[in-house]
Amino acid sequence: MPSVMQHLQVAWLLCPAGSPRYFAGALAPDGMRTWQAKEIAHLRTAPNRAAALADLARRTDPADDFAQAALLHLFVDWKWDTGPLRRFVEARGCRLGENHNGRPPWLDAYHHELGLASAWLHRSAPWAGEVWQKLFACDPATYSPLPGITPEDIFDFITRSHRWLEENRDAPPSTAFPPEMSEAFAVQVSKDYVAIKT
Repeated sequence: MPSVMQHLQVAWLLCPAGSPRYFAGALAPDGMRTWQAKEIAHLRTAPNRAAALADLARRTDPADDFAQAALLHLFVDWKWDTGPLRRFVEARGCRLGENHNGRPPWLDAYHHELGLASAWLHRSAPWAGEVWQKLFACDPATYSPLPGITPEDIFDFITRSHRWLEENRDAPPSTAFPPEMSEAFAVQVSKDYVAIKT
């Protein structure tokens, strides 16, 4: 999965004037409380993830900007998992899906680099402040329902993420996911998403 700020970057590229509900939806699926629930909700356990995403897209109300942004989140994760994440894992002599007794040897380094990428974008993106204002202006009671997650879980995730980003404003850029790579990914995945939606 990409970082919080990378999700917001793609959402912003696609709709800079998006509503508060739209940006909340772009983060919502990561509010799951357990790793196992998140794996299911992100369709990683589906036999064919692309087909599962296409089916979910058909069932998602086009007028619901929160649900549409949550769908975008899942699409971005799929593209990240099959691209940058896979390359990161394979560069460390591993393969995605290997169990390693539930704790892959690359996981800590991955989370560290992802945090650096997110902190840098939070600090440097000119749109970040406005997007966070929208996120905190959005009443969780207005979130659309998502299976297996409560509005409180989502808002708690948003709050914790923002606190961590604020506490790590001075973090250096990621070497594994440098700013230019994150930008290129966001631009390409935005184009890919528009292509499948038209």
